[in-house]
Amino acid sequence: MMTPEKIAVVDIGSNSCRLVIYERSGAALLPYFNEKAIAGLGRGLADSGYLSADGRVLALETMRRFKAILHGLNVGTVLAVATAAVRVAADGQSFRSEAEAALGVPISVLSGEEEGQMSARGVAAGFDGPRGLVADLGGSSLELQSVGETKSRHSGETFLLGPLARSGDEVLSLAKRRKIIRKLLSQSNLIQEAEGALFAVGGAWRNLAAVHMELTGYPLGVIHGYRMDRKAIAKVIKAMTDARKDSALEAHLRVIAKKRYDTLLHAALVLEALLELAGLKSTTISAFGLREGVLTQNDDFTVESRLLHTAGLY
Repeated sequence: MMTPEKIAVVDIGSNSCRLVIYERSGAALLPYFNEKAIAGLGRGLADSGYLSADGRVLALETMRRFKAILHGLNVGTVLAVATAAVRVAADGQSFRSEAEAALGVPISVLSGEEEGQMSARGVAAGFDGPRGLVADLGGSSLELQSVGETKSRHSGETFLLGPLARSGDEVLSLAKRRKIIRKLLSQSNLIQEAEGALFAVGGAWRNLAAVHMELTGYPLGVIHGYRMDRKAIAKVIKAMTDARKDSALEAHLRVIAKKRYDTLLHAALVLEALLELAGLKSTTISAFGLREGVLTQNDDFTVESRLLHTAGLY
């Protein structure tokens, strides 16, 4: 009988730091441990050019905790990556060195294009023959990458459109925020040539789906594969704007969205703009993304050899 191998992915994002441990048995990969901390490394980055001081402290504490967990569970292989905040911050390299010392393994800082490619690989692992555009919204950036057989010959694109990067827009009207988002996304070749489906990756959009499920009384709690059309996104936007004058509604939404509540409206506006600019009617939420792409980047991944995934864990 084959003994399962433990393999872990550490994802140091602009908003959260996450550890997912999988058991590999032959071609099957089963996630059985999933922990995150909302460190907010990218908070204030757009204004200062540096990582959040408080975020650095929490992220490094989290890396030390992750190291203890990995040691305690006897995990043999650890793949660690960092994304937009560490990539663009003036002190990103010094943080990387400290984080590697705290975690005890090397950390790869992904380029925007690599980040998009990893997310697209993750989507390819989670759906049967996906075709279209993958949009991965992180704390600081939005990565776009085609997936499947499409006509686009353009490489991946990245935009500083994450909620932390655009936190200063929160005081603006919805009309002005929409205008800013559309202006930035109008530069995208991938959106202009989009065909097929739009796959939405990232915790902010998974939270968006969870809120819509609650608002509509959707009976299943499975995020992966959940579809949202423009009316569904508009419903969440309306609920978020209504909550400004309705404390009970705000409290209810905060329970659902938890620590991502303050980024929910921005996430909805970006997704709304993507659908409209791409001329697509709906989006499919993916619980698979960057981490699964990192995990499978050296695998020959097929429909018969795919991740076993519990969407509720994400």
